[in-house]
Amino acid sequence: MNIHKQKVSVVIPFYNKVNDLKACVASLQKANYDFHHIFVVDNSTQSFDTAHLLAAYSNIKVIKAKPRIGFGRACNLGLYASIEAGDDYAVILNQDAVVKPDFANELLKPFAKDKDIVVSFPMIMGYDFSNISSMFVSYYLSPMPEFIYDASQQNIQEYYISPSRGSGACLMFDLSQMSAIHFFDPNFFMYCEDLELLERIVQEGKKIAFVPSACIGHRHSNVNAEGKAAEEIDVWKHQSYLQLAFKREQSLGGNLLLFSKLSILQNMKALGRLQLSTLFQSWMAQLKVLSMIGRISQSRRLDVLAKSIEQHLREDKQ
Repeated sequence: MNIHKQKVSVVIPFYNKVNDLKACVASLQKANYDFHHIFVVDNSTQSFDTAHLLAAYSNIKVIKAKPRIGFGRACNLGLYASIEAGDDYAVILNQDAVVKPDFANELLKPFAKDKDIVVSFPMIMGYDFSNISSMFVSYYLSPMPEFIYDASQQNIQEYYISPSRGSGACLMFDLSQMSAIHFFDPNFFMYCEDLELLERIVQEGKKIAFVPSACIGHRHSNVNAEGKAAEEIDVWKHQSYLQLAFKREQSLGGNLLLFSKLSILQNMKALGRLQLSTLFQSWMAQLKVLSMIGRISQSRRLDVLAKSIEQHLREDKQ
């Protein structure tokens, strides 16, 4: 495989933060890869003339989506557009990320070595590239002891197979292996949608490759949010963790036990911080997840999930 001849697209789910988007796009223009398309999926609640803002870039296409459809569904629109455009690979990239010039070339390399690799992902560093993100180390690198050992010996390999994790901040997909079930589950609004998808891919016997030489810088806007924004994000995380737990656990007793444990921990945390609005929102999230149990259970069936994905692909564009 000649990596320089592959048609690669980039999908950026865009939500409200124009300056982040501009910085992200500017870094892509400096990359040493000629991207076939850059799809900006605009599901903002604020009114922006996104096409005008990005008019200087000839390879950018704006997909207008319904407001606030969520990260996974916005990504799905971009992935589908990439397939329709005849692209070979697509990169999901957060709007608050910037890239090193050679990141796409490096992410492509594992696909030429192992045909079972469906997804690759890069090293995630701080926004200024001064250090590796501490969250990335604890959550994504720690499950790969082989990499940790090699790094300690200064003998890092070209890529490593991840057990089932990769950050949704940046994922490269081999579109030739994509089918309806390889899109994000539309039941997840924000958080855990990447983990759920990658677990599904691994369960099919496919592989996820971590590429240490590919690097992006990530601002972690949501992680660093403050005040009411931070409280809202905390509730969305809680809801998504509950949904993921229900999707993994197939017995009713196991579901109820997990629900009780996660809900009690969330409610105690909100009470301990005297965040009464967060406590109320957490209760609402818990009730919502309980109302979704049937839908979550059904989505374990791949045929049902595929129909749900296809339905949202039709409905989510404006």
